[in-house]
Amino acid sequence: IGPLRAHYHTRGALYYNAKGSSHYDTGVPGLHAGELRFVQQGFYYGPETMTDDAYVMSFHEPDPSARSTANSSTPSGFNPCSFACCDDPNAGATPVRCVAPSHDA
Repeated sequence: IGPLRAHYHTRGALYYNAKGSSHYDTGVPGLHAGELRFVQQGFYYGPETMTDDAYVMSFHEPDPSARSTANSSTPSGFNPCSFACCDDPNAGATPVRCVAPSHDA
C-alpha cells in the first residue's frame, strides 16, 4: 500500500511491514521489516508515512454494512475509499460512511 492521510477503519486492520519502515502515529515507534500492527475499528490515526523502499501490506475485513454506493455529501477533496474513512470523527460530526468508488460497486 501507499501512505494515507489521517483515517480510520470501520472494522479492524492489520498491517505487515515486509520491507523498509512505516509510521502511523505521532509519538509511537514505527514498524520495520517483519513487524505487524493491528488497528482497532474506529481508531482515528495518521497520516501514514513510509520510506521510499517500504513494502507494506494491509489486510481489512470487509464491512458491507458500512459501504454505500449512493451519493454522499462529503467534504471537499474527499477521496472515497472502500476500506478507510478519512473524515475526523473527533471533530464532533457524524462519521461519514465509507463510499465504494463506482469501479468497486
